[in-house]
Amino acid sequence: MKKNFGFTLIELLVVIAIIAILAGMLLPALAKSKGKARQTVCMSNQKQLGLSTAMYAEDYDGKFPVSVTPHSVQNHSKWLTSMHDVGYLSSMDLFSDPADVESSHNMIKLRKRRILIGKKSRDVVFSYGANEQMIGPSNQIYKKINQVPQPDKIFFFGCATYMVVPSWDHERVYNASGPHQPSSSSNPPNELYARHSSGKSNRAGEKSKGGSNITFVDLHYEYKNQYFIDKKLWWFKDHKPL
Repeated sequence: MKKNFGFTLIELLVVIAIIAILAGMLLPALAKSKGKARQTVCMSNQKQLGLSTAMYAEDYDGKFPVSVTPHSVQNHSKWLTSMHDVGYLSSMDLFSDPADVESSHNMIKLRKRRILIGKKSRDVVFSYGANEQMIGPSNQIYKKINQVPQPDKIFFFGCATYMVVPSWDHERVYNASGPHQPSSSSNPPNELYARHSSGKSNRAGEKSKGGSNITFVDLHYEYKNQYFIDKKLWWFKDHKPL
């Protein structure tokens, strides 16, 4: 008589356990790869924005594209849309970081603007903020790129919770997916609110994995962790990093 052989309950449980272990090992790696891919897209966006800034400056007497008064969401995005309006940006997708997420204060709503392309309008989320000392609308120190001392050290633009970043509100950059309103800066670096590579840090923050992609005035771009942005990043000539 021919016998039918099948899995015993114990064998089945062992197989399930092995699959669960493998899944547990693979899922974090897949999530990390997905996060790295988003970070790479963000860097590509910043590279293109930097190149567009260089072309804009070359054609406009070395000047930065600027935001204008009065203070409004429409005008604070002007440093980006001005380059788009004169044809230096081929895609509006460059304005948006794929890693950008909603925060508790609905910051994405504050950073959303409708842009007319041809005869059609489209809502765009602006994921990047520029140094107010460069692009205004207030406290503008430098009006031209060649006026900036040590351009390889001074922050120009990067991942941020708002489109304009004043020197007194570093949190807009180091907590680039953070919870605070753009009019206040009261929270220290928090790995939960890093735009990219969110991870835990030690008490001093030196080993924080979370941070932002940023572009310097000389238009080179780097990933910097939250501690560096908060304590060591230069915002203007007389700024003394901690």
